[in-house]
Amino acid sequence: MKKLITLFILAAAITIAACSNGTTKEKPEAAATPPMPVLKVGVDPMDVLVLEQDTFHVPFWLDKGIKGRTLVRISAVDGLSAIAPDNMGAIKDAALKSADMDALANMGNALWKDKPLYSTENTVYVAHQLGIVDRVYWVVPRFGSITHEGFQEFKQYLLKASPGQRKDVDSLVLNGKLVEGTFDGMPVTFVGLQDLPALDGPVLLQVDISFLSTLYMNEKSTRILALVSGFFDTLKKSGIKSDCVTVVTSNANGLVPVKFRFLAGYLASMFKDPALIAKDPPALWSESAEAWLIEQKSPKESIAVYKDILKKYPEVAATHYDLSYAYFMVNELESCRKELAEAARLDPGYESGYAEFAAALREDGKKAEAEGFLASSAR
Repeated sequence: MKKLITLFILAAAITIAACSNGTTKEKPEAAATPPMPVLKVGVDPMDVLVLEQDTFHVPFWLDKGIKGRTLVRISAVDGLSAIAPDNMGAIKDAALKSADMDALANMGNALWKDKPLYSTENTVYVAHQLGIVDRVYWVVPRFGSITHEGFQEFKQYLLKASPGQRKDVDSLVLNGKLVEGTFDGMPVTFVGLQDLPALDGPVLLQVDISFLSTLYMNEKSTRILALVSGFFDTLKKSGIKSDCVTVVTSNANGLVPVKFRFLAGYLASMFKDPALIAKDPPALWSESAEAWLIEQKSPKESIAVYKDILKKYPEVAATHYDLSYAYFMVNELESCRKELAEAARLDPGYESGYAEFAAALREDGKKAEAEGFLASSAR
């Protein structure tokens, strides 16, 4: 549990100049952080910060002094749900009075010892209450636009996710292919990726892997590399600019299956080198995608394929996880544990795989085996 907080703090320290605050407020000379350049997404090379959990945005943005910004949120979850006033009060105390970023991170940590005060369902609401975000564009995970025919259906979807905000949902209007309104006083636009407008000024850009994992079906219907490159190319065509880009794995809170964790690295590479989408994919990416295709036909046959990949790329945590997954599918649990341990050694984020496998075993009525996986995680 503490490891995830440590990872968050280290990431924030390493990328301390990853985002500018977007304001003109002057700081004392000694404390000033040089503003980052405003870059065109998908065109200019840009560094991104990878976060383990969506809620970690709040302390990160506050630590950077970000206020009053427009957020483009590409995620399966809108983050707009309100939280109890007492919880919001405690968050404001940590954020604004004591400026305790560690405590604030813990309040939203899905793996912390105490029950979190907020989650990915509330991140945008909290950021708005703290003055970080004053407008949000939620890019909805769907292939295509929000049209008149689907408008009522979309409103019902929002009501199901946020039943306490019926008044805000009922007041939404369809403006072309954009759904517009306000949630708790904050202007909100819901939009399909292909209809994301070129916005004035730099935005905070957040890409949660849940957006892609929600759209993915299988290698027959939605090839993973085509999905990722198509996503990035469409984002590029929007013409938006940003001085702060984050990618969220969302494995620890269970929103994204651990198998999709590798996509954070793929996206970070594309943001760093946008020309990648015009080239043939790196050999590792192509070989891994082909292994997925084989695995979905025959997990047993894919084991040898993953082993061959690891002979060439022994330090790739994602491939060790894929091999552990294949072993799990054929009920070779000891081999599964071994490969999962190696994946977690190379990338501690893969520790979420223990809970995921344990949950699947419990669902199959294999309680003892499930406890064994959790015990392995504790070691």
